[in-house]
Amino acid sequence: IQRFLHQKTDEIYLYHLTMANSNNFDLMAIGRHCGVDSCRVLDYLPFKCDFCKNEFCLSHKDTHSCSEKIDKDSTIPVCPLCQQYITKGINGADDNTQVERHIQSGCKDNVFKKRKKNKCSSPNCRQINLIPFNCERCYQSVCVRHRHPGDHQCLSANSNRNPWVKVR
Repeated sequence: IQRFLHQKTDEIYLYHLTMANSNNFDLMAIGRHCGVDSCRVLDYLPFKCDFCKNEFCLSHKDTHSCSEKIDKDSTIPVCPLCQQYITKGINGADDNTQVERHIQSGCKDNVFKKRKKNKCSSPNCRQINLIPFNCERCYQSVCVRHRHPGDHQCLSANSNRNPWVKVR
């Protein structure tokens, strides 16, 4: 065992000597330089910005001046007349312009609509479905647990018919 360890140690030592003397071993190729011109520190675990796609060190990942960054904390404009939320403008349109268009349309255009949640229509069920099931008899949106007519108190008059037979 002693001889084996000595042999392995010599191999590792020779490997390190070979790699240190060769042109293939380049420490600069492992990490990336910070994208801030005044910093340019070599970072081995750089952070990539989701907006501008540049790589930065830990101290500049949030503080770099990103021209592509969208303000995540921006608020939705509210109409001063009807108190409804107004949609954001496309391609960086000003919020005030969107509110003006909304008011000129009689508070009808550019209204922000909440997305409808696919909530199960069975009583006392609070399940929200990613993919809703629609009952073939009463056309209600139900969850997987209540997909059969007997499980969700189907309102259809034909609830006694065979579900495998299609009515024309």
